[in-house]
Amino acid sequence: MEGYRRAVDGSSSSSLGTAGNADPAAPIAPPLAERNNENVVVVGASRAQDYVARATALLDRSPAHMVILTAKGRFINKLVSVAEILKRDATKKEQKSALVQENRIFREDAVDRWDPVASGLDSIQVTRSLPCMSIHLRRPQSQSQQ
Repeated sequence: MEGYRRAVDGSSSSSLGTAGNADPAAPIAPPLAERNNENVVVVGASRAQDYVARATALLDRSPAHMVILTAKGRFINKLVSVAEILKRDATKKEQKSALVQENRIFREDAVDRWDPVASGLDSIQVTRSLPCMSIHLRRPQSQSQQ
């Protein structure tokens, strides 16, 4: 937008945890219910194999044998790919369906604020509703107790 610059000083807010979403590839905060869980992998602009490696490590070392994958917007496709790779790899190791999957689809509002560069212009605030998805993968109870 000509004559404006995006506010990145923390004065703009977003329920997703980024300052005005200045960088669409910046990591996002998971939904409020999942923020205290260390088994969360937020999928963004990195390579899918990095997320697969991190999620596999979390599944192996977690006492609950559970991992939560979360993404928003254009990264949802990568999120689904990562989940499918994890399920395929677990199935190869176990020779049966080794992971139980639960999907959650929701929307979160992101607020962008634009400050005027030239004098005489008003600040602009835009609220966007972003699609989000969370995939919970866990081992069935009988496998996690072994």
